[in-house]
Amino acid sequence: MTGLEDPTDFRQLLSAAADDAPASSHFLAEDVITAVRTRRRRQRIAGAALAVVAAVAVGVPTVARLTGDSPTPGPVDTSLVDRGAVDVLAGPTRGGLATDTALIQALVDRPWPAADGSQTPEVAERAVAYVDDIGDRRVAALTAYLNGQRLLWWLTGPAGAPADQLQPASPVTGVAPDQPITRLDTSTTPATLVVLAAPGDQVLLSPAVTVDADGELARVYQPLATSDGAAAALVDTITAYGVAASVRVDRGPLTVWRAAPSTSTLPDPISVDPALVPVPAGDPEVPGALLDRFRDDLAQATGLDPDGLQIAARWSGSVPSGDGERPAAVLTATYPSGAVAVAGGWGDEESSGYCTFAFLPAGTDPADVPIAMTCQLDAADNTSPPVTSLLVLGATEDEASWTRADGTATTIQLPARPDPVVLDEPAPGEITLGGMAGPVPVSPFFAGDLGRYGNGPQ
Repeated sequence: MTGLEDPTDFRQLLSAAADDAPASSHFLAEDVITAVRTRRRRQRIAGAALAVVAAVAVGVPTVARLTGDSPTPGPVDTSLVDRGAVDVLAGPTRGGLATDTALIQALVDRPWPAADGSQTPEVAERAVAYVDDIGDRRVAALTAYLNGQRLLWWLTGPAGAPADQLQPASPVTGVAPDQPITRLDTSTTPATLVVLAAPGDQVLLSPAVTVDADGELARVYQPLATSDGAAAALVDTITAYGVAASVRVDRGPLTVWRAAPSTSTLPDPISVDPALVPVPAGDPEVPGALLDRFRDDLAQATGLDPDGLQIAARWSGSVPSGDGERPAAVLTATYPSGAVAVAGGWGDEESSGYCTFAFLPAGTDPADVPIAMTCQLDAADNTSPPVTSLLVLGATEDEASWTRADGTATTIQLPARPDPVVLDEPAPGEITLGGMAGPVPVSPFFAGDLGRYGNGPQ
């Protein structure tokens, strides 16, 4: 077993990963998760496991250009704090053109679209929160009050354009100005980012998640040039799979906000042809919906081209559900650092879901790692009870055993070909496989934020 001769080290690495994953969240935080994109219906999987080791600017005065290159990290304080309400839109205009009084007055005088179909804010209730030329784009954030509601309206156009030539970049929207406001314009290359925080705040940006050789996921945040709480940047780590960047706002020594920036809609990438993904001899093709999801999730957080991640299948077949079976697979992908992502899940014509997701450190051959994966799937129409199954890969003999919750032992016969076995009891925490030197842990589902974006207020 390459790189994993000591089963104790194997379990310690897995345990460390489990500690890092919040049990209450779902992969990519479909709640990343303050999801940057939700392209398809994602169904929740109730249980899961895999016995693998879990791990993952040149600028103008007010604009930085950030790519996926990682600088030297500085100290990060993510303490939680109740800061109360801070109006990030209050005060004078910010941005490199804040002293252009003629431009600002022309923006204030510009007619607003009706927010509710009939009313527009009075001129006396309007202000310009931000205006600047960022790269080859002019960006303006207009704010107003209407019936007690704070409104925000973004305008963009070519750098140097007068107020009447700027075009609406978004509808007029109501905002809660007590949280930092972000806007990432993905219609430009590189994308244009503006962040409005409170005066005195420091804005920082992480271009993407990195996955090191140990399989650990990390973000490094770079401070942006921040003036009165406003900052801008040109960001290269935007792909058709999503936005890899994350914004952080520090207030004094504490981080008060961290999340993916709000963005314009990205096009859906073309689906992968399952026939291009190698599978073990005799196995069916990988389900296309699961393959697309695996590729998209890996590429979104890192900004990497998934074509270079060497996606392959260790197993493909089907898993039982409350109304029959669904196509399934265990997939692997290799990062530039050598770390390997391993995920098991299912997919059909309408949706997909993970049964497990974890990481192997560089130097480990996924084929050498025993896998014990559990899935619990409801019927598609939720009319039948869920079915729990156990899939074992890499066993050298045909038995698996574990201790039940009541302390009694149970042993099952594994099928000659790797196929899931239906369980009539809760999934075990670890199992003993015949011929193995020690028990194989049934790992927890990787329930953390794969993108490490954060979820807004800290």
